[in-house]
Amino acid sequence: MKKYFYFCNKLLESSHQLPAEQPTRWDFSFNPNKIYPQLCCLVYWLNAIDRQNNCVAELKTLLLKYPIVNPSAMGFTSGWEQEDLWK
Repeated sequence: MKKYFYFCNKLLESSHQLPAEQPTRWDFSFNPNKIYPQLCCLVYWLNAIDRQNNCVAELKTLLLKYPIVNPSAMGFTSGWEQEDLWK
């Protein structure tokens, strides 16, 4: 658990290239060196491949299972659950 918690708060050394044109209305006010933007891209790609994937549900379940993990420490924006990407 301690290693997972450390990873969640870790700044990533390299970040991905965000698209110049947003495929959906994303809130780009997040820290690009946190894990949240990578998860946004991953969920977007998975949804493009298969809308029936359960990635979002599994992530939400993990966050509920480990309440010590703070989503905002991972770069999640406030109200992220209300964004279309995470519904």
